Amino acid sequence: MRKLVLHIGMHKTGTSSIQQTMFDNRAFLEASGINYLSSHVNHSVPIYSLFSEAPHRYHINVQAGFDTPDKCAVYNKTLESRLAGLFETNTSPLFVISGEDLSVIQDGGVERLHEFLRRYFDEIVVLGYVRPPKSFISSIVQESLKSGRHISAQLLKEAVPNYRARFEKYFNVFGMRNVTLHLFHPERLFKHDILDDFLYRLGLSESLAERLTRRTTNQSISMLAGKFLHVANRTIPRFCADDEGQLKVNVERAKSFSKIVSDLPGEKFLLPELVMNQAVDSIGADITWIEGRVGESLSQFDIVGTDGDLDAFESFTFDELSQISILLNQVLKDLDASSDRK
Repeated sequence: MRKLVLHIGMHKTGTSSIQQTMFDNRAFLEASGINYLSSHVNHSVPIYSLFSEAPHRYHINVQAGFDTPDKCAVYNKTLESRLAGLFETNTSPLFVISGEDLSVIQDGGVERLHEFLRRYFDEIVVLGYVRPPKSFISSIVQESLKSGRHISAQLLKEAVPNYRARFEKYFNVFGMRNVTLHLFHPERLFKHDILDDFLYRLGLSESLAERLTRRTTNQSISMLAGKFLHVANRTIPRFCADDEGQLKVNVERAKSFSKIVSDLPGEKFLLPELVMNQAVDSIGADITWIEGRVGESLSQFDIVGTDGDLDAFESFTFDELSQISILLNQVLKDLDASSDRK
């Protein structure tokens, strides 16, 4: 019996930690009967490229230079051949594919994915985790700040979870009995941990799970760091023009901001409750749908935001400015020292 567990996220549910830990421990896991697809750490990369409607627009492909339909066609042919070879030579009773971007592949792509996987596996189980809406929105905004955006009405509109669009197609294509969704919250996770929960659902014993070398990624930033990024991202562009006029990532900005953000202390980043409630009120039907799939209310597991509104991100106390200025001064000294060495 060849069984596949297809882990489809959703985003912001510990997927990076799961993927990095599984990839780093491939040999140990395979000796324990679990084969984690070895082609990539995050299987979003090959699966989305192969089965999305427009792989040449996928940001990973664009960065790699596969930015036209013809280039992607050649690249995808190589990908498909590689995956087929890994599936055909698999001897483990359980195979694992994990990629959060699988949840945003279009309906037709999910159908093609199903047909492709059926050639190699007798049983396919789809596994997903569901993060409560306010917690999800706040986390997405935080990651957007770290990537160079500032908080805006457009960002908040994009940050909603879109549960039904992510998951319903998998129920439709793979069948209701073959898709399970679990709440992403410590109270509902085995040993209160996403990695332990994932390994438990794969059937790995606790004694073996404890022997894995674990990786934790995507650490939170502080409220002060979030305020700093909100203002800085709006005034200092993430991209700059090179000598030929082509836009490129402003490397010095990225290095400087990374140092400042990681060192700014304070309470964990969180959006105002008023802002999150406005976003959640606009997706009531979507929340009702996902609650029907997980079997309980999400609100009882959701976070509570800060007081006030977004104006709080526009002002700084004297102490906050002092902390930022100290770090900025150190960054400037480091830049000067780096320039002298060159």
